[in-house]
Amino acid sequence: MNSLTKLISSPQVHLRSSGSTLIFKSNLFSKLEVRIIATFTIRTLADQFDLELSTLRYYEEIGLLPNVTHCGNRRVYDESHVERLRAIECFKTTGMTIKEIQQFFKYDQGELELDPIIALLARHVESTEQQVASLIQNLENIKRKLAFYQAIKTAREQQQPDPLWSDYLQRHF
Repeated sequence: MNSLTKLISSPQVHLRSSGSTLIFKSNLFSKLEVRIIATFTIRTLADQFDLELSTLRYYEEIGLLPNVTHCGNRRVYDESHVERLRAIECFKTTGMTIKEIQQFFKYDQGELELDPIIALLARHVESTEQQVASLIQNLENIKRKLAFYQAIKTAREQQQPDPLWSDYLQRHF
């Protein structure tokens, strides 16, 4: 039996190279299946998500990044980890706590009923909508201040009296 025959008749063979994993799957009764899986180092993900290496290790430790493979003493992440980190960052940025994020991802592992997840997400939607409303109001105030100070500059350049702040309090921007 030559090496190619051994490769094709073996149930599964993994070949790793930097940045990708080749997986050959086959059995005697099927065609050869070849999948190329993108892989990432811990440094690559840390840079991509602007995180500390220790944060990624912590996420792995507390179960937010499950199934991280190791090649020697190096962690190897795949696209599922990238997608998971996108979700984590979305939830964190909008105010969800690590504990709530853990609860959310427990559903992925089949540990929770749907009702608690729906309730968690509904609370988070409400909280995020309140944050957005507050940001819109703050943006309006900043635009008002900007317009006021631009008007002061223009008035001074034209040797006119400074505008009054009270004239800007009711304006919408």
